[in-house]
Amino acid sequence: MYTTLTEREIDELKISLLEAAKKKLIRALKGLDIEGLTIHERGGQGRKSIYNDRRMVIWIRCEYEGREYWITLFESEIDPESGNCHTQYGKIMFVKDLVKNYSSMSSPNQICDRTGESVFLRFESGKWKTPFPLGDREYVTAGDVMENDTLADEIAEAFAGFVKEQEDGV
Repeated sequence: MYTTLTEREIDELKISLLEAAKKKLIRALKGLDIEGLTIHERGGQGRKSIYNDRRMVIWIRCEYEGREYWITLFESEIDPESGNCHTQYGKIMFVKDLVKNYSSMSSPNQICDRTGESVFLRFESGKWKTPFPLGDREYVTAGDVMENDTLADEIAEAFAGFVKEQEDGV
């Protein structure tokens, strides 16, 4: 027997999956016990407005040694052919730093930081990194996190390595 879902119901299920994966990753990060690493549990999700719904844009903001680091549950990239921004929800990425957006342009890569200012992630800057391959795959998804009990811990360890690698390179 098949169940028919509306597009809205499917989107709500996707949002629930992303939120659950975020909580699982936060628990794994808190288990690392790295001195100086602050994990922000509040926020980390886009908002729904009358114009659009950005609730699938989910992230975990962390701070270490005065710098911001994020684990995003979405990947955005610039299409080299068209110049358009494409976002793949559920694909996990590591990000270092934010770049203030001083333009009035609205784009899918704009979100609000903790002060309410418009910010965006600088794409194709080398500050984005896929955590690690999973088997023969090139990326890890929120669905992978929910299906595999040890994967959140592996991603947390990989994130700690990413932060250290970035700090050593500064």
